Amino acid sequence: MMSCKQMRYCMKKAWKYWIDEKYSGKGYISESLKLMEKTLFHRGHNQICLYIDSANLRSAEVAKRNGYQLSYNADYYYKLLITIK
Repeated sequence: MMSCKQMRYCMKKAWKYWIDEKYSGKGYISESLKLMEKTLFHRGHNQICLYIDSANLRSAEVAKRNGYQLSYNADYYYKLLITIK
């Protein structure tokens, strides 16, 4: 579990997304997630952490399909991680 200090640091470097329903399900979020990963890993980051509202099951499924693994489940959010080895 992350400390409050680690959580604040992580939340400062946030990437938020939203997509109009008419574009949903076309892979645009997965495509942008892969581009973000490529950029961050190229810049030396070795782990990306996603915090997703626990009510947003579709977003959590997108993350899981793209290789993220659930590392923490709170009442109000999921924490999913992907690590480059």
